[in-house]
Amino acid sequence: MITVNGNTVTVSTRTLDAVLEGGALTSLRNKEGREYLPGASSDSPALDIVFRGSDARAVKGCPHGSVTCISLSDTCAEIRFDALDGNGVLTLTEDEETGDLCVEPEVSSARYGVLAARWTVSGFGEDMRLTAPFFQGVDMDPADELIRGRRWIWPHRWEAGLAILHDSEGGFWVHCRDTAYRAKALLTGVDRSLSFDAEAWGPIDRSLSAGGLVWRINVFRGGWDTPAAIYRDWLWEAYRLERDERRRPGWQKDIRLALSWAPADRDLLTALSKKVDPKTVLLHVPHWRTHPYDQYYPDFTPSEQFRDFLRYANSMGFHVMPHANSVDMDPSMPEYKYVGDFKYRDIENGTLMGWSWGIPMPHTNNSLDGNRQYNVMVKIHPGLALWRSILAENIEKALHGAAHRACVPHPRRTGGGRRGPQRDHHAEAVLRPGASLRLQPQRRAPCPHRTLRPEPVPVRAALRPLRLQRSGRA
Repeated sequence: MITVNGNTVTVSTRTLDAVLEGGALTSLRNKEGREYLPGASSDSPALDIVFRGSDARAVKGCPHGSVTCISLSDTCAEIRFDALDGNGVLTLTEDEETGDLCVEPEVSSARYGVLAARWTVSGFGEDMRLTAPFFQGVDMDPADELIRGRRWIWPHRWEAGLAILHDSEGGFWVHCRDTAYRAKALLTGVDRSLSFDAEAWGPIDRSLSAGGLVWRINVFRGGWDTPAAIYRDWLWEAYRLERDERRRPGWQKDIRLALSWAPADRDLLTALSKKVDPKTVLLHVPHWRTHPYDQYYPDFTPSEQFRDFLRYANSMGFHVMPHANSVDMDPSMPEYKYVGDFKYRDIENGTLMGWSWGIPMPHTNNSLDGNRQYNVMVKIHPGLALWRSILAENIEKALHGAAHRACVPHPRRTGGGRRGPQRDHHAEAVLRPGASLRLQPQRRAPCPHRTLRPEPVPVRAALRPLRLQRSGRA
């Protein structure tokens, strides 16, 4: 039930009771009456319009502004904001099945460069801890200097659209059920607040609005794993992960040791075999090509040393995963003239998003071509069919040249640029003795002309991240 009385909205679902005053969430209680926002008030922030360059402008409480609350039904209401810098709407709905309070923010302005609609929850108690998928998962005091005052971009740093605040008895959580791969971010405030950004599609040069994501807030009893399990189960069903699970080769379930950045060294294999069953070991090998590391992509020609290493590893039963790169490429390579127009760019300032060692990212064609020694690479949008075709052809040639059991190109973790991905799409190649090579392209990425967001390939885990690149049009 959602009722409106002036500028106060009262919400009562089967799991929670909440109050919003002037658009700010001032009270959140469970059905036993426990208050989770003791420090919130009508002066708390509610909705901001975020322009490029982290320029956030409140559309609540500003001079010459107004707030209007409108009841649309017993389970839906809207809060409208009128301000000098822009307008905003918070649409509130009750999910009668889950008890969630669903909040959908939208902002608009006559000023170009709108990046995000920011909805804020503040005033939670000092005894509350934050569990969130940062750094593969943290459970920390929100005031800890490691995480406070930071903006966590999804999915680079905020690895799933989920945040849980809790103590020993329970707490509340916020999540979104996004199946369209919308760009989003979480801001951990310095004043015990969390802000949730729903970002506009890039490019934002002439963007006048943002929104379109629904944030769900609810309370729970027990540990943080209670809401995390709800989110995991939704994720599993929404992304049809059971289908993807069935595609995995059976040997993956037997892996007990994964060794990253392993050298192509026979002595290492001999030593490992004395400690663990090689059939339960997966080796990620970065140095396996004829070229220096992180140069000459997308050439994946295997070296003779690696061929010899792979034969020995497979004879012992090890699974080997040669390191590949499915987004970054060397702009001095001939393939660049075919795909170079589809580079990643920062959504706010248009700078190239790439990778280099020892020098800043170059921004002229001459400097992109002439600095291979600094491992200069640009990121090519995997939504481009031509790029995927080039990768599949080159990787297939490489693996036929070194064909043995279970060679899986490994997508590198990248960190070049504020909007760079950590893990990208890849084609999984499964080779077995006596069998022909099978390239299995993962779920197809949308065309960059339409959506600007490649699809991730989700995997099952409690909070295993979804990874995809967040970028503007190249």
